Amino acid sequence: MPFGGQDRYYLTTLPRSIFTPHDVVELYRVRWEVERFFRGWKGALRLDEVRRLQNAKSLDAAVTASLLAAALAHDLTVIVNDLAEQQAAAERAAIPPLRRRQVRSSHRSSLARRSGHSLPSRCSSGAHFPH
Repeated sequence: MPFGGQDRYYLTTLPRSIFTPHDVVELYRVRWEVERFFRGWKGALRLDEVRRLQNAKSLDAAVTASLLAAALAHDLTVIVNDLAEQQAAAERAAIPPLRRRQVRSSHRSSLARRSGHSLPSRCSSGAHFPH
């Protein structure tokens, strides 16, 4: 299957009559997400240290609490990332394109003045930079 300009090969025992190559890729992607989740769960949440627990109820409580914490951490990460993307999009939409260029130009001029350098009025491509 081509992916990002490269061919990728998947070895599977799934029957071609039921699963398309795209199905196999999607199953592999989901499986990889599960692997990453469990790797993070085991390492970051110290699940690898529950071997010391002798009591079955203590072990069950530790595993359940760890799984709930991992699910909560994942959900919070998704929410925070979504909010950050929404805020960035709102900020981009709040400043019209012409104004964005003026703000960037003003920022460049300010940085140049503080550093003691001057900016050329034109770049090598011929674009004009207003001062």
